[in-house]
Amino acid sequence: MKKISALFILTLVAIACNPKVGEVVVEDTKEAEVELYAGGKTLYESKCIQCHALKPVTNYTKEQWDKILPAMMEKAKLTVEEKVEVNNYVYWKIEK
Repeated sequence: MKKISALFILTLVAIACNPKVGEVVVEDTKEAEVELYAGGKTLYESKCIQCHALKPVTNYTKEQWDKILPAMMEKAKLTVEEKVEVNNYVYWKIEK
């Protein structure tokens, strides 16, 4: 019985002393998310400013962006891949 109690106590101490992994995962997730949308952000900032002043993405609702983006992307002559990146960035930005 003493061996079981000692093993139990050692297990509790080991668990209590381990660093909390959840905090690191949250930070890594945020950084990965920002990196995921970095290409769309760069395109948004570099292409849109060629024709007009750059407005914050959050100035418009999703419904407004649904109407704005297709026309602006055509004028900017974005490739299909670039359109996807900009769409992903804009919708991510307004949802966060």
